[in-house]
Amino acid sequence: LKEVKTDTLNHIIFTDRGTNKDMGGLASVAIDLYQTDWFPKYAVKFLWISRNRDGSISESSIFDELEDFKVKGI
Repeated sequence: LKEVKTDTLNHIIFTDRGTNKDMGGLASVAIDLYQTDWFPKYAVKFLWISRNRDGSISESSIFDELEDFKVKGI
């Protein structure tokens, strides 16, 4: 995964490289971080940001989405 450099302290962004395996890699990293003891304690936001086919941007909380999976037993 490619890291996008920012000037904001403790602001880390990773993006895909445009290959077929990118979504799986991003999802795997998100789940791995979510399941650690330390990351959820310190992360203020954990967002999934996508560009839609119409060019608009959608944003969702990875914490919320993974909690939904946990509650549903998926």
